Amino acid sequence: MKSLSLLILLALLLPVHAHSGMRTVDPIVGTNGEPRDTVPVPVATVEAFIHALAEAWNRQQLEPFLDPDFPNRERVIAGFPGHAVPGTRLRILSVGPVQTVEQTRRGNALVSKVIARVRAQLEIPESSGSIRREPTTQELIIRVERWVPE
Repeated sequence: MKSLSLLILLALLLPVHAHSGMRTVDPIVGTNGEPRDTVPVPVATVEAFIHALAEAWNRQQLEPFLDPDFPNRERVIAGFPGHAVPGTRLRILSVGPVQTVEQTRRGNALVSKVIARVRAQLEIPESSGSIRREPTTQELIIRVERWVPE
């Protein structure tokens, strides 16, 4: 039951898409409808964030990673410790593809919306001493804010 609760929590934290391929996204366009150049968020930046997110999950310290508008944010933060089987770890297996799908500029900040496909697995300790592995593939939507000169 606890592992089911853990999987449900993971499903709340990592949006799932039923199809197997990366979704098709229309190109970013300017106000006149013409294609606009974007500055792709470096894959290394996204990978580093996702690995940091997994480590925060393993330490049960997700609060800094959840957007203030995240649905049921306080419930997820308050209820998290009771859902995990002690010793359960989230391991990132791979990240990619990564796609910058939206970008706006706010003063000196370039705000990008990025979609990243993540293969991960939960490693759940069993009473027998073995570890049960639960693989998952998720698409994460990440907001990246970077300072850029005007």
